[in-house]
Amino acid sequence: MMKFATASLRLAPMAFLAVPLLASNAFAIKGDDGSETTFKINYRYEYVDVDGMDDPASTLNADITIGYKTKAYEGLYAYFETETVANTFLDDYNSTANGKVQYPVVADPEGSEINQMYFGYAGDAVPDTKFIVGRQRVILGNARHVGNVGWRLNEMTYDAAVAVNNSVENLTLIGAYTWNANSVVGTNILLDTGVIFDATYNVQDWGKFEALSQLYDFTDLALDSATYGARFYGGHKLSDSFKALYDLEYALQTDFGDRDSFSANYFHVVLGGAFSDYYIKGAMEYLGSDDGNAAFAFPTGTNHAFNGWADQFLGTPAAGLMDIYGVAGAKFSQVEGLAAKVIFHDFSSIEDVGTSTLHYGTEFDGVVTYKYDKHHNFGAKFALYSDDELGNPDVTKAWFWSSYNF
Repeated sequence: MMKFATASLRLAPMAFLAVPLLASNAFAIKGDDGSETTFKINYRYEYVDVDGMDDPASTLNADITIGYKTKAYEGLYAYFETETVANTFLDDYNSTANGKVQYPVVADPEGSEINQMYFGYAGDAVPDTKFIVGRQRVILGNARHVGNVGWRLNEMTYDAAVAVNNSVENLTLIGAYTWNANSVVGTNILLDTGVIFDATYNVQDWGKFEALSQLYDFTDLALDSATYGARFYGGHKLSDSFKALYDLEYALQTDFGDRDSFSANYFHVVLGGAFSDYYIKGAMEYLGSDDGNAAFAFPTGTNHAFNGWADQFLGTPAAGLMDIYGVAGAKFSQVEGLAAKVIFHDFSSIEDVGTSTLHYGTEFDGVVTYKYDKHHNFGAKFALYSDDELGNPDVTKAWFWSSYNF
């Protein structure tokens, strides 16, 4: 039976009143010379209640991004972007940098940084190819292996050289060399070697096939790994009212660089169907273990979107992780732009711990979003994690946000 954190009842209706009604403002100015200046702002309230801690976290933060893209000259251009995370009104949280360890963690430390700064080229000298060198956002596929951790206010960016080629119809080839990842809490994750290759082929009426390889030699050898994977995902219309949905992935992760011998498998199987504005999916995600010594990991992945929004599995337990989950969602034609989704997770280990596998726990997640227009978005989201044999506390989280994205 699913257990909920006893402290979760403290969320109460008053939490809704703690969020001021804030309007998002944003603009983009396009110069006569082809340059562009952008401004983006996101307000978000976050509540975190961890069973066993006396005080829940409660915070309202603003994320402000300002960028400038130059006019292209013979295919060459530059982009510069700053990002500022600022706390407003509520600051009862552990940002990982403010010293308020009496509160649960909300990993959105205040500060300003150069979020992106790069040179790009997309000219006739190299047809159907784009090059970007410098600090940049990199998202491949579903961001499971390489992403920007976009849920956090200070996204992760990469100091990298990236090439994208589309010279073959339906085929996109991406090659990247990265030497540093700029984490969501402002620290650097340095690499001695970071080589990424991704190929995606569009299969008409069926979906996409993607192949990925990553060779990572970090300064921290515990993160060193080589990952090779393949994924087929998409949907196929079987009738006017029904579409089959699927996402099938396999990957192998082994030692690389200075790491000791290591090997683990990864499987992700999602099957479902869409009926008009409604869909349902059943899924299994398997993060394998090397005899309980270490497990498959995603050192540059966007992990919040997977294995529960309560973030209890941002790092894979050494005994591995089996996540059996179901998803149901809908768009509401009565209100254009309104959508909702609920997810139920059941977590357990892959390898035996002691004499048997462990049932880690369960989690129930839900989200409602409203896209007012192509710029304005509003949403509410929650996560309820109930521990069983993992040894973590029960966790309740809730978010409310308003944002403008240009």
